[in-house]
Amino acid sequence: MLTLGILSNIFTHGLNGFFMFLDSLVYWIFSELYELFYDLASTEFITSGIYQEIANRFLVIIGVVMLFYLAYSLLKALVNPDELTKGTSKIVTNLIISLVLITVVPSLFTYAFRIQNIIIEEGVIDKVVFGNTNNTLTLVGRRTAMTIFEAFAQDLPEDAEISHKDFETWGDLKQAIIENDPESVSFLDITYAAEVIADYPDEASYTPLISTLCMAFLVYVVFNFCLDMGVRVVKLAFYQIISPIPIMMRIIPEKKSVFDNYVKKVSATYFEVFVRIFIMLIVAFLCSKIL
Repeated sequence: MLTLGILSNIFTHGLNGFFMFLDSLVYWIFSELYELFYDLASTEFITSGIYQEIANRFLVIIGVVMLFYLAYSLLKALVNPDELTKGTSKIVTNLIISLVLITVVPSLFTYAFRIQNIIIEEGVIDKVVFGNTNNTLTLVGRRTAMTIFEAFAQDLPEDAEISHKDFETWGDLKQAIIENDPESVSFLDITYAAEVIADYPDEASYTPLISTLCMAFLVYVVFNFCLDMGVRVVKLAFYQIISPIPIMMRIIPEKKSVFDNYVKKVSATYFEVFVRIFIMLIVAFLCSKIL
């Protein structure tokens, strides 16, 4: 929300005010996309209600179809008793394991999502990279954006006075922006940093345009990550629904590779969220340390 104070900073402080306003726009977009990414990352498509009912029906249908397929495969094996005798022990072993998997796989998906949500909501990766102990999911986007912003607007005195109607110092305003408290404060208010740079030219420094371009690139990256997370939600739901197929296929020794490939794909899809979170946090960390 544009205020008179923001407009004043745009026009009063020349190029610094103008580029700071551009920064405020792209950093605001980044913070919103970042939080959207986290929301998508912790989304479970199959939870309850109609989606759970549909998924359960699909699981039953697929399970019945796979039982018929298994029976058909065993009947075919009866045509060649020698091969059936050689593979009997493997088939029995795989049958027992598959029956156990059919029972526990739905619970495994449930617990996997719970672990994922704990890691994301508690900011475990964030704490490892930044060492933060007060991270919450709703703050991570704005705090990360502020960390990157301060890599380009450096040495802004926390006690520097500003003309904001609700806050007297830059430090107080910065903290309010990060915490979104009050909610009327947003990243558009970082234009007040132009006042601090003008009042403390010997201490504060600012790298205009480069700051905007770097964050615009990160906005592009995070936007693509959001798309990936949306696809990931659908893929995990799909893998959960079709789980009886690879599980039943592993009963037949020559078809066991179907189950192995299924496990690899599910694992890769599940862990990609943590890889992307780590990448984004490492970028923010490097910006804060190198620039």
